[in-house]
Amino acid sequence: MMLFNTTKTRLSHCIGIALTMLNSVTLAQELISNGDFENGLDEWQVIIQEGSNGTDFFLATAGDLTPLSEHPTANNPLGGNHYVVTDQYGPGAIALIQPVNIPPGITAVTLSFQMFVNDQSGMGPLVHSAGLNFNAEPNQHARVDILNEGANAFSTDNAVLQNLYLGIDGEQTPYDYTNYLFDITDIVMVPGTYNLRFAEVDNQLWFNLGIDNVSMIAQVDDITTTQCQVYGVQDNGLNDSLFFTVEGGQLGAVHAGYDIEGLDIRPNHVLYGSSGRDVSAGKEKGYLYKIDARTGELSPVGDIKNEKLNQDFDEVDSLSFNPKEGSLWGWAKGEGLIQINPDNPSQTTLELVSAIDIEDLTWDTQGKLLYGAWQTQLWVYDNTNQSLVLHPCSLPSEVEALEMIWHPEMNNGKEFLLFGVHQQAGLNLQGIDLATCEIVVKMSVPYDDVEGISFEPTTCPGIEKPLLPDNFKPLASIPPILPKSYLPK
Repeated sequence: MMLFNTTKTRLSHCIGIALTMLNSVTLAQELISNGDFENGLDEWQVIIQEGSNGTDFFLATAGDLTPLSEHPTANNPLGGNHYVVTDQYGPGAIALIQPVNIPPGITAVTLSFQMFVNDQSGMGPLVHSAGLNFNAEPNQHARVDILNEGANAFSTDNAVLQNLYLGIDGEQTPYDYTNYLFDITDIVMVPGTYNLRFAEVDNQLWFNLGIDNVSMIAQVDDITTTQCQVYGVQDNGLNDSLFFTVEGGQLGAVHAGYDIEGLDIRPNHVLYGSSGRDVSAGKEKGYLYKIDARTGELSPVGDIKNEKLNQDFDEVDSLSFNPKEGSLWGWAKGEGLIQINPDNPSQTTLELVSAIDIEDLTWDTQGKLLYGAWQTQLWVYDNTNQSLVLHPCSLPSEVEALEMIWHPEMNNGKEFLLFGVHQQAGLNLQGIDLATCEIVVKMSVPYDDVEGISFEPTTCPGIEKPLLPDNFKPLASIPPILPKSYLPK
């Protein structure tokens, strides 16, 4: 048996502004329906490979003989009246699937179940490279997986997001139920539909896979999550922060004295912000917040620091979540590139020491390269070799806000870098094609000191065309901005 525990386009952001500070509350939600099978196989899908010989999932009582092959099974003191078990007359393959909807705002998801795997052949586990296919000899094993929404019921390729069990329980039968518990938070962080699959294939002799008490518990922030919009934060004066959408609307009152410098959306659709050091008395510098996207209430997460090394990061000017890994990155002024634990920012680590004063960061849409703006310079961090190099494109003016944008109907289907031009009243949000250094987008918002912008494409159903302001101007033939070769002194 092999067992793996997984603990490891409308464009606008809408944030209300908080005048009070509240600790966020998490609520527990059960995501599995009829996980104890007391209602039979309701809410579950049974898929049988064509040509299987009587193979099925049967509703049974723990301790009774299996319905077809009449093999003994273990009692289950934690079980109810029923559980489900596979049985067959001959070779076959079968999958039991429940689609699970992951809501926005999750902070943790755990999967638990009870299971036994009785291989009556005494020859398993036999795992053929063909996967769940009884026509491939020899093949005798069970598996449990998290699949993407569109996966084939018998898929064992890239559609498998995480394998949780692969094999058998051993040669002695019947085996007692084993209690399994997995942390699958990282696998299902992005809201949407996933498939939980229990499956088995047998072509050696009888095979009995028994399942009971399946549960998936999500801890969900009691906070309004972001919608299909682009959010921005404006710096009024020294340290007053104001939120807006690119449609031009101010959202709520000003956050006086909070000095919110960094802004980004986690893949779970929760909005985060970070503060600089120019906060007013009584406010926290170098601090991470969650932001309610409807009310604007700020929920403190904690100081951004490395507690073990007693290292504080007092000015975090930028935030960017990696779109593939969900990891949070930032830039601490006077320190360099940092990686922040969004659930416990006291575990922040310094990844790259640098004296460059990066003002904002954004990952590319593939989560491979991290872009940072300093004045008119654009820097690129490659996490594979921990290198920081100057990009050949220059920015038209000082920039303090970045976000990578992609949509098939914009910029000929190529991603572009949206940025805020510092201290410019008109056409102050622009987009640059990093392959050509051409400005491809210009739009105006009534704010001249944009500190951060953020857009999470998974908040948009399908590939919805972004809703842009009336003054949005896609530009096809603007001369490129010539690269500059200077480095910061």
